[in-house]
Amino acid sequence: MEDNEEFDEDYTSFALSAQHNGVTGGFSELSKAFKDNPTLENYLELRRQNPGKLIEVSTNWSLDWVFANEGRLSAMGIEVQDVLGSLDADEASASRVSLRLIELLVERRAREASGETHLVVRGEAISDSFINYLIAMMLDALDWNDQMIIPRDLIVLIKHQLRADVSVEARDMEVRHNHDLAVSLGAQLMKQGKPVSLGIVAKIMKVERSTVMRWFKDGDFLKEVEEWHAFTDAFAMDRFKRKSDQCEPD
Repeated sequence: MEDNEEFDEDYTSFALSAQHNGVTGGFSELSKAFKDNPTLENYLELRRQNPGKLIEVSTNWSLDWVFANEGRLSAMGIEVQDVLGSLDADEASASRVSLRLIELLVERRAREASGETHLVVRGEAISDSFINYLIAMMLDALDWNDQMIIPRDLIVLIKHQLRADVSVEARDMEVRHNHDLAVSLGAQLMKQGKPVSLGIVAKIMKVERSTVMRWFKDGDFLKEVEEWHAFTDAFAMDRFKRKSDQCEPD
């Protein structure tokens, strides 16, 4: 029987664990092929050609790295036992390591904001490289132990390191949200018979008028407010009519 042949398109944790512990007794040939060349191109080719088959993806040094860096970890207040626990996919250990890394990041940012520079170069603050390697090891541990539950503290750390909250996508969504909020506020003012303008809405939202203006590059603020006001009015009238029809006696 070919490697992992009995498993077909089953990504449940039970099936993957069975492949890992029951069939291979170690690294499968697919896993070895990835570890020998852990590139995106190679992984994509292996995965596409072998859907539903287990490919273990842990590639970092893990235990060897921890023992080689015990002194550095301790100097930063990172408990070595917690790091070792995280390599067994222990959630509590991974959470404690993640929280300590977040603390170190917050401390570094505060010092940099106060004007201190070259902290990482001088070895006075934790580096992103050091943090990211620890993250990679904790993710590898989840793969190796077939435990795919990521602690929330680790999720927060990963998202920060990916800079997801300050990405172009996040910024675009914030602008879209503020744009829609400004239109909604304008429609509410119009419904109340009050004057509507960029300046008035800006004051309510506690931002500069020029900021609101940037959300409406085509200068169509009042047009959108009028359209939204008309839509909500029509919607409210339709609901009122349907409710009235339901209340009429047979």
